[in-house]
Formats: sequence, C-alpha cells, structure tokens
Amino acid sequence: MDIHVAIDAQTAAEDAADWVAAQVRNAVRRRGAASLALSGAARRR
Repeated sequence: MDIHVAIDAQTAAEDAADWVAAQVRNAVRRRGAASLALSGAARRR
C-alpha cells in the first residue's frame, strides 16, 4: 500500500480523482468494462 500526503483538501480530492480514473481506465482496457460503487455521506449542516 502506498500512502500519499497532500498539502490541502483540494489537492487530496484531485489526487484521489486522478487515481480512481486511472484504475477505471485500466480495468476497461483489461476487461472491456468497469463498475464503480460509491457510498453517500451525511450532509454537512
């Protein structure tokens, strides 16, 4: 497992989005399709 530390929340979100996109692209390239399940979070008040 690799651990990455971002300088702020925005950078962390962008890095995470880039990683997820790369994983999905690789899955599609290897298998022709990919699935992604996301869980919702509580809304901030």
